[in-house]
Amino acid sequence: MTLHSLKKKLSNIKVYLKEGALHLEGEVDNYETFLSYGKLAVKLKSRGVVNDLTIKGLKAKPMREPNVEDSTLEGKHCDVLIIGAGIVGCAIARE
Repeated sequence: MTLHSLKKKLSNIKVYLKEGALHLEGEVDNYETFLSYGKLAVKLKSRGVVNDLTIKGLKAKPMREPNVEDSTLEGKHCDVLIIGAGIVGCAIARE
C-alpha cells in the first residue's frame, strides 16, 4: 500500500508522514471505524502509526491526579534524575 492509496481510502481524515511515522488526524463516527483506520494504516510501511483520531460524541474522561505531596527533594540539588526506569535502566544508570 502506498501513502497515496491510503489517503484515498481515508479521505475524510488527515493522513501524512512525519519523521517516518504515519499520522492520522480527524474525527470518525464510531469505534469500529477508529479501529479499521488504524488497521489500514499499519499496512503502509512506516516507523509507526500516531493515531490522533477522535470519535464523534465521545469525551475523554479527565485524568485523575493523586493528592500526594512529597518534599523529599525540595531544596536539594540533583545531578541526574531518572524517572520510570526499570531494573535494566537503573542498572545501566548505576554503572
